[in-house]
Amino acid sequence: MITDVRPTVSSGRVPARSVIGQQLPVSAVVFREGHDAVGANVVVKRPDGAKAAPLRMQPGDNDVWSVPVVTDCEGRWTFVIEGWSDPLGTWWHDAPLNVDAGVDVDVMLEEGALLFERAVRGVPRELRPRVQEVVTALRDETLALAARMAVATEPALRLLLEPFPVRELVTRSETRAIWVDRDRALYGSWYELFPRSEGATT
Repeated sequence: MITDVRPTVSSGRVPARSVIGQQLPVSAVVFREGHDAVGANVVVKRPDGAKAAPLRMQPGDNDVWSVPVVTDCEGRWTFVIEGWSDPLGTWWHDAPLNVDAGVDVDVMLEEGALLFERAVRGVPRELRPRVQEVVTALRDETLALAARMAVATEPALRLLLEPFPVRELVTRSETRAIWVDRDRALYGSWYELFPRSEGATT
């Protein structure tokens, strides 16, 4: 579920406003039933219709996910928030617990290998050998169990795969618009409010 998308003006009937170079916080409440991990990203479309690379959102309190969006030209930008089930994130949470407890160890290792095989197909070609090493390690019965898990759960690997998530059950929000002006729009209207522009009064 995706709710409370921000920025939203008049339920999306009016574009939000920003200026070139300003960091505009984009957020939404993203959640799902159950205990599986969730992920979210923003897909931004430029005024010329070109799509920028998806921006991965970060979780906060009360299921609120957010990321700053920076625009670099004037015009009407749009964005869509995508929420999805994160099976690899679920595995990273569950597998160490089960393996340490000796519960379904072979199942967890093979499940991880299958997930990383999917991850291989989603990363750039130059990163595929690195991710394939994880698949090989998880299925290598000559390695100690701790070593197999260490290869698959190291923090550097998570950072490597963060821009290329394995996604399931993808849900998209309604499209929201942002009208981007030059930075002078932040202060140019001040002069309209000078007292002498209000006319004489008695």
